[in-house]
Amino acid sequence: MQVHAQRGILGEAERDPPRTCAPLVPRALRISAALGRRLLVVLAALYVLGMVMAYLPGVVIPLAIALLLAAPLSPAVAWLQAHRVPRSVAATLVMICGLAVLLGVVAFVVVTVAEGLPAPATQLSSSVNAAVSWTSPAGAASPPW
Repeated sequence: MQVHAQRGILGEAERDPPRTCAPLVPRALRISAALGRRLLVVLAALYVLGMVMAYLPGVVIPLAIALLLAAPLSPAVAWLQAHRVPRSVAATLVMICGLAVLLGVVAFVVVTVAEGLPAPATQLSSSVNAAVSWTSPAGAASPPW
């Protein structure tokens, strides 16, 4: 059996190209080139990830809010549906009641914080006055505040 060399486009026998040029390129240059390629790939991936993340808050935040509202309110919708209330009406009713409860909690927190604000301000003022009197000499005039 005779083995024939493969012929190229121009008719001459094709030779296998050298598989590696390792003997011609210094090892440090090969390592730095490999690290450079990897760094470029990582930077490109981070850039693409950053571009995707720039668009995600507009989608992720409303989706997270919807999931956080739907999970605890779905049993109430199921209960209303079991009592012959249409699903769309039950969902609307539960959403309105849930928002009313949420607004009530927010109003309670705001009122509680607003009522508690003057106490720390007076306490801070008395603490500053005590610190000033402690650090000033015995016969010195007190500051104007």
